[in-house]
Amino acid sequence: MNLMNMLEQGSVFHLTCMGVILILIIVMVYRIGKGVEAKFAGEKETPHVQAAVKTQDGTIAAITAAVKQYKKNKYQ
Repeated sequence: MNLMNMLEQGSVFHLTCMGVILILIIVMVYRIGKGVEAKFAGEKETPHVQAAVKTQDGTIAAITAAVKQYKKNKYQ
């Protein structure tokens, strides 16, 4: 085995490993993005909570909405 052959094999191995790591990083970023998107999907329901506060008995409605929101976020 001469020096050029060893350098060639080392370069191929190096590029192959970098390609695998690049693919893993892309998959991880995609999965983390999906997780963040799912985590913040519940924030779209904020107007419902605000509407509940404007009802006739705003305090009880606000507490009820807050408890429901807490249970929904905690037990998902």
